[in-house]
Amino acid sequence: IDSSNEMGQLSQAFNKMADDLQQSMNSLESEVKRRETSEDELMQSHLNLERRVYERTKELEKTYQQLAHAGRLTALGEMATGIAHEVRQPLAIIDLENRSLTNYFDNKHTDLERAKASAVKISDQVKRTDKIIDNMRAFARTDISDLQSIDILEQVSIAASFFREQCKLQGID
Repeated sequence: IDSSNEMGQLSQAFNKMADDLQQSMNSLESEVKRRETSEDELMQSHLNLERRVYERTKELEKTYQQLAHAGRLTALGEMATGIAHEVRQPLAIIDLENRSLTNYFDNKHTDLERAKASAVKISDQVKRTDKIIDNMRAFARTDISDLQSIDILEQVSIAASFFREQCKLQGID
């Protein structure tokens, strides 16, 4: 087509528009592919980040559990020291009274009142030791179905007696 006439010019303008449109389409397709690739990369990064957050959260939970366990073990160690001291006292008295009774009978004494008094002391100390153990079990109990009403003054007295020796050992009056 002769480009000098009006039809030729129109044809050239149309061809140029078609070429421009094709270039625009190609450019848009490239941009769409680039954005899709970026979106895929962004999604992958997001998934990786979520996985890392999940893993780190699990690590932190494990660390927290380990710290909580260490704290419980520390408290248990301190309590065990107190319990050992509290239980050893009645056991020492029981042993002393038992030796006294043994010596008493070995020497063929017949004073039954003294023997009975020693037996009562032994029984009292066994009850004291048993009460210490019961109180520690109650302290450690987690089952609330076992709960019952208590005399608060008696419980304060029990707690005070338990800590009295620890306070003495630490120089606290």
